[in-house]
Amino acid sequence: MNCNCSECECERQEPPEEEEHNFTFRRHSITLTKDAPDCNWYIVVRDPSGRMCYDGWWHESTGKTWREIGRASCRERV
Repeated sequence: MNCNCSECECERQEPPEEEEHNFTFRRHSITLTKDAPDCNWYIVVRDPSGRMCYDGWWHESTGKTWREIGRASCRERV
């Protein structure tokens, strides 16, 4: 993207968009968030009563899609 200022012709990158996905598995609420493409996924799993079962970063998940991380979190956290 080109800078819109009148003083230069620099290239400024767009800030990365945060990605968030919410779904339910076996009555557990699962939220997956990622701040940028080069970041790991952050996962929150809550049981049917709302109690937190897992809250943390999924290590080495940078190149994974939310569907891959969602399947893995269902297998290992629910």
